[in-house]
Amino acid sequence: MTNQHLPKPPAWALTHNRDKWTDFNPVFDPLLVIDWSLANNYRVTEQMAPGDPVVFWMTGKEGGVARIGFLISLDLERLDTWEDSFGVEHKNNLSGRFFLPPFPQATYIARAAIEQTTAFKSSELGTPGVNSSTPPLRVEQELLDVILGLAEQLGETLLPAYVSRAFPEDFSDSED
Repeated sequence: MTNQHLPKPPAWALTHNRDKWTDFNPVFDPLLVIDWSLANNYRVTEQMAPGDPVVFWMTGKEGGVARIGFLISLDLERLDTWEDSFGVEHKNNLSGRFFLPPFPQATYIARAAIEQTTAFKSSELGTPGVNSSTPPLRVEQELLDVILGLAEQLGETLLPAYVSRAFPEDFSDSED
């Protein structure tokens, strides 16, 4: 079975290489809504949908889960460039708008807290070379359960509402 034929996962992961993208610190930045580039592949064009749960993953040994939220909307129009939440233009990729609040007290779930689990080792996030690929990556239920359990320990009281898709319709792409 090829990856293209896998069913839609329970959640997606966006990846952030802190060495490459230094303008945004996902642990400390207070932004709640983030625009992020996505690959032009079947995952985005055929499987992702508003309300899908999303994990924001920082790559590297010191990385981990910086935020958890959901997809607000997709921009599937291919332009020469697109502008992110910070006003920076990027080469032509598809993009999504995500509700991704930071964890309380500038904390995150360190990679070390989950990398020894079977769920992580068998995931795309745990596959060497894959976790730096263009997002979105798949997050299977077993890994999502590990992440959500650790997030609850951080005191993220609103997390169940975000992941249960209770609020996506409250966020819109409307221009001011």
